[in-house]
Amino acid sequence: MALGARSGTFDVMFACPIQYAVAATMCMCIALPAHELPAQKATDTVSIAHAASCLDTISAPPSVPSIVYVRAAIKEPTDSGIGQMADIFAQSVSLRMRSLLNARGDTIPPGEPITTWRKMKSHIPLGITIYRNAAPVFRLLSPHTDSVTAATLLAAARKAMDEGEGPFWPEGTPGDSLSFGLSLALTAPGKLKLEDTGRIAFPVFSVFFPPAVPAKLTHKSLPAYPLSERSAGITAVIVMEFVVDSTGHAVPGSFKEVWSPTKKRPTGQMLAAYNDFLDSVTRWLPNAEFEPARIGGCKVTQLVREPFTFSISGMQ
Repeated sequence: MALGARSGTFDVMFACPIQYAVAATMCMCIALPAHELPAQKATDTVSIAHAASCLDTISAPPSVPSIVYVRAAIKEPTDSGIGQMADIFAQSVSLRMRSLLNARGDTIPPGEPITTWRKMKSHIPLGITIYRNAAPVFRLLSPHTDSVTAATLLAAARKAMDEGEGPFWPEGTPGDSLSFGLSLALTAPGKLKLEDTGRIAFPVFSVFFPPAVPAKLTHKSLPAYPLSERSAGITAVIVMEFVVDSTGHAVPGSFKEVWSPTKKRPTGQMLAAYNDFLDSVTRWLPNAEFEPARIGGCKVTQLVREPFTFSISGMQ
């Protein structure tokens, strides 16, 4: 979120803003269900199960590649030693998973025919518990849409452990046990790198998807510019995550404010102004109308991260 006036600005840069009073195409990527570890906040909580019958009818050969990454999924906040250990283990597992998929050199192997786009999603398939004085425990988290990939991930994790590459108990960590997960994350179709800024991720294999079309805002209205902020000449960018379902509506309960962890929140008058802008977006979203996202012509649910820009014409 960026919040500013003529005298100053709080800056966080995001792509594809919606300008005040101007409708724009939504900028986002497909995201499917995440499964939580105990006390872990779920991400990418989107389901397209309701569209499965349409997706099953797609006959055109998939032609747009996505890269599947492996990375650690850790309950935040966490000790830096735990995070470093989990990231190193994720890298070890990714290398062994590539080997199990017959990768050659530094090339990214194809997922087909072991797995296909119909079974791939971003989620956390493997939970790991490590103990101070006992062997680690691996467990597949359910439900799975892609049991073969989950089983391959589990085999790679056990192989890494058997070959002496962890996971290890971080020195100086309190307690007797801790849990984390290994997650799969997919790039946007046609992209080589993940768009988010989460934990370090390691590419493992590619999967071809049918062409996808992102959701698009169709309603002509936009969040109302708060009168007091307009009068004071205050501008802002409010960044929200929300789910657009297959009927083209934002799902109540999915709205989430996004704030960069590297930026400090405003205080005083600027905080009050920010809250007014946030309230305006939150009240507008339930009535917003979208053309739903499509995969191969089928309407699907999509997780959106979208900035809303409040900017008065002519204001510097």
